[in-house]
This record gives sequence, C-alpha cells and structure tokens, in this order.
Amino acid sequence: MRRFAASYLLLVACGMLAGCSGAGQSSQTQRGLGPPRRGQPPAVKRSIEQLGQDSYGSAYRSARIEGQTADFTFALKQGGQPQQNFNRMLLIGSDAIGPAFDNDKTLQTVRVTALDLDQPGRRLLVFSLPRAANDDPKNSRYIDWQHAKASRLKQALTIEYVDPALQAFAAGQGR
Repeated sequence: MRRFAASYLLLVACGMLAGCSGAGQSSQTQRGLGPPRRGQPPAVKRSIEQLGQDSYGSAYRSARIEGQTADFTFALKQGGQPQQNFNRMLLIGSDAIGPAFDNDKTLQTVRVTALDLDQPGRRLLVFSLPRAANDDPKNSRYIDWQHAKASRLKQALTIEYVDPALQAFAAGQGR
C-alpha cells in the first residue's frame, strides 16, 4: 500500500511539473504569449493610441497618424540636471518608435514630442526617425532598440526642435 501511495504521489508530482514547464505546448503557442519579435508584425494590430499608452504609461498625452507619419506626445516632470532630463526624454520618447513601425508597415516616419508636465504648452524636444533607419541594420542611423543609449539616439534621430534651455545638450544631433 505504501509503494502504491508513493508511486501515485510521484506520478502526480511529475504530471504537475510537466504541466508547469509548458512541455506540451508548441513553440507557436509559446511565441504567442509574449510580444512579437523585432521586425515581425504583432499578433493583433494595436491602435496608435494604444501604442502610445503602452509606450509612455501615465506620461502619454496623444497619438495620431497624418499621412505616413505617426506623431506621439508625452509629458515628463523636469527634475534633476538638464543633461539627465534631455537623455531621459530621448530614451523614454523613443519607446514608441520600434513598436509603431512594427505595428503599421505603411508608416514612413515616427515623430515624438516631449512636453513639460508642469507647463503642458511648453515643448521641450521634438525628434523623428524614418523607417529606412529603423529597418536597415546597414543604415548608419540604425538603432538596436534593445541596447539603445541616449548618446546613440542623439546621433541617429533627427532632432527637429529643442527648448532653448536644453540646446547645449543636443550637440551631435542626427541629420
């Protein structure tokens, strides 16, 4: 009787472990659990507003598509040193670029506007990136989004506007 009980418990434990490991799931099912891989279309196309909310969270303000350009706007509180604020705007602002291009293959440009949270009418930074720079690893402006750093973003992005208080930190900007 003890052997039967021990065997039964061992069988149940092995069954539970196999169920938790996902051994019975196909790779197709496992891939569907997370976000799409870089360059693959998402399983479900998201609205531009949803992309903005997912990328910026509570900092999100607006998103729209005009022609072949997606425009995202977010607002951040300015605290700390101006150089840190500038770098933070680049890093956080760029969060929507890769997903936007992956989500909508007709987009040719993604533009991002950073606003001052305390003065919502005050633009701090506007930058953009064309699809060609996003899609082609041989392009000198290509960004590896998983390892993006502010210094690389500053070189690759086209900085269209910088608040006068932050202009000193935009030196070395993109084309």
